[in-house]
Amino acid sequence: MGALSNYSSISITRDTLASSRRGFGKPLLLSSTPDLVAAFGTDRVRTYASYAEVVATFTSTTGPEAVFAAQAFGQEPHVEEIAIGRAALQPTQVYTLTPNVLNSHAYTLRLGGDGVTTTPVTTTSDASATATEICDALRTLINAIVGKNFTATGTATIVITANAAGEWFWVEQPDIADITDWTLAQTHVDPGVATDLAAIAIADPDWYALYTIYNSNAYALAAAAWVQANERVYFFETNETTSITTAVGNSETLDDFATLGYTRLYGVWHGFPVEMEAAAETATLSYAPGAATFANKPVGTVWAGVTPNDLTSTQRGRLTDRNANSYEPVGDTGLATTFNGTVASGEYLDVIRDLDFVKDDISKAVYDVLKANPKVPYTNAGIALIQATILARLTAHVAMGIFAADPAPAVTVPLVADVSAADKAARRLTNVRFSATLAGAVHSVVVTGTVSI
Repeated sequence: MGALSNYSSISITRDTLASSRRGFGKPLLLSSTPDLVAAFGTDRVRTYASYAEVVATFTSTTGPEAVFAAQAFGQEPHVEEIAIGRAALQPTQVYTLTPNVLNSHAYTLRLGGDGVTTTPVTTTSDASATATEICDALRTLINAIVGKNFTATGTATIVITANAAGEWFWVEQPDIADITDWTLAQTHVDPGVATDLAAIAIADPDWYALYTIYNSNAYALAAAAWVQANERVYFFETNETTSITTAVGNSETLDDFATLGYTRLYGVWHGFPVEMEAAAETATLSYAPGAATFANKPVGTVWAGVTPNDLTSTQRGRLTDRNANSYEPVGDTGLATTFNGTVASGEYLDVIRDLDFVKDDISKAVYDVLKANPKVPYTNAGIALIQATILARLTAHVAMGIFAADPAPAVTVPLVADVSAADKAARRLTNVRFSATLAGAVHSVVVTGTVSI
């Protein structure tokens, strides 16, 4: 029998010249769990495609990694994978609570954490209350919590400190209606989060959205500054009480971010840290750039496992004044939704993400042309090849919903005759420009009707 190759021979070569695009749908949780080296070895980042994979490494289901994974993978739709980065410089977590002294008033907190029994603690002040009286009673109750990995100290103010660096716990006011009972915030120092993020980004740059859990003011500001300088975005979540109990100008964390005008900080206020609302919100990253905004989510009824914040109009306004976001029930619809979808500067997060994608996509498409051709001549024809490549990508971005079709995107390039001798000698093409109009999005609708008899 004669071989088929005697008559027809076909070889297929896989094109490996296309540059890889960044993972604009992948969040990274920065983990400071003690002894993580035992699980990770020298790895700084690992990627997981399911909750089951995460708890195979992080076996404590009450630990922050398992809770984050449960929220990130528990939504529909959800991200395809998450990254977990190993922090070598671990914070020693601290919550500081100062009571608003009220006579004959019930003060309630709820605490939990990694291996900690979730426990509400309540004390009622007497008719001549003092801060010391209130704190003494609650401090005793807090220190009696089963499995606690923290210790409460202080007299007129309660300071709750982790027993070791990297231990994770949480404190919340369980009823937002009583949010003014306390001034509550995480207050620990930054151990060097920017150093860890830099090392993690070198080890694996293929992630886009940072998520942290030890969110004191110092820690979060350092993380945000690194993200701002490194073209990613930061999903920052807090339950600091002053974010919704005071007007802007008090220098709590969301207020600081708004003052700095950070364009890559997506601030979320949620009263219940263990629910990790912002982890659920990473579900929006599952949509391709151009396909979704971060307001009015989820597309379904509610985020699984997340309690909407029943904010007053004043509290909601204070978050909006900070260009921050939250998750609220909507009237009597039985639905809940996110608002406002903005970063600290006031820009919309979907715009930041979409334009990051456009920058990455076009720069790599142009590089692919340079790499795939033996030579791109410095002629009008060679320049036209670059022009056509950029226009093709912009046209694709219109189809994705990033840019509007009318007016259509345009790309202008110079004629060879107009290029300077210096640029020609350096083999550098300049004055390549494009214009496009963002498609935008509708977040609210105002309808005016006229009814006649």
